Amino acid sequence: MLYPQAVPMSTSVESHSSADQASRYLSEFYREEAQRRDRNVPPPPRRSRAPLLALVTVPAFVVLTVFNIWSVRETGPAFTAAQDEGAGRFAIFVVQRQLEAFRTMHGRLPATLSEVDPQERTVRYHTNGSSYVLTVDAGRTVLTFREGDDLTPYQTAAARVHPGLAP
Repeated sequence: MLYPQAVPMSTSVESHSSADQASRYLSEFYREEAQRRDRNVPPPPRRSRAPLLALVTVPAFVVLTVFNIWSVRETGPAFTAAQDEGAGRFAIFVVQRQLEAFRTMHGRLPATLSEVDPQERTVRYHTNGSSYVLTVDAGRTVLTFREGDDLTPYQTAAARVHPGLAP
């Protein structure tokens, strides 16, 4: 630091106060410069919470999905005996109508039920070429329809499911 060559004693107090002023000026300058620099610097980027959210939600989703599939398969729908019997009678009615339509069109009975309805899985079909027997497991009851039996109970069950099929 450079000092003036000759400083009278009376000005030493003034020079001391001017040194304090210079010190205050410099500290003020550096503080304002730091504030200006801080305002121009963007804040650090925030870390996304998406990876953490994915780490929590994806496994939870998988666990709940597996649990739902397992619990539905385990319990299954519960139907009453009357509902099971009604569904079985309806299935027999539909298949019987399909068999008669097939016989009318082709002049013969089908060898297997898949010729009439490839998706039918509940009704079992037995034929000897000239007549047929249809059976269904309806809960605790096995329903059997032989060609020539009265179709009214089956048609009544079908009418409950679909009112347009009333006898």
